[in-house]
Amino acid sequence: ADHIRLMGDKIAAKAKAIELGIPVVPGSDGEVKTSDDALDLARDMGFPVLVKAASGGGGRGMKIAHSEDELAEAFTTARSEAKAAFGDDAVYIEKYLENHAILKFRSLATRTAMPCIWANATALCTAATKRFWKKPPQWFWTLPRAPRLAKS
Repeated sequence: ADHIRLMGDKIAAKAKAIELGIPVVPGSDGEVKTSDDALDLARDMGFPVLVKAASGGGGRGMKIAHSEDELAEAFTTARSEAKAAFGDDAVYIEKYLENHAILKFRSLATRTAMPCIWANATALCTAATKRFWKKPPQWFWTLPRAPRLAKS
């Protein structure tokens, strides 16, 4: 339950990832409270940046700013969307990566089955039989770090 609670707060989850030595997207060290602080951070890391809600998910409370002119509105809109959707207006800022690929690792374990790890959300588990199927995309195994990441 503690881990689920931790992952519900993206600022705390990112801090934990950094503590564990997991690479993360460059960004603020925590909540960004004012648009002036957001502007200072964005100037330091360079545009574009992504203003992100600390709570919730599904893309709510996320706004991209490609320039200084867009940042104040992105900051205000992200905070108000986050407050309306999640009851929490805390936001943080990350460098926006325009051309990127996402590699997600998920793990699952039950009382009767060995833990399994898969590289994206295409695995299927049937509760009745506790069987797991996984066919990672072919490109996954060509990534130099993929097998090592899966083991960690």
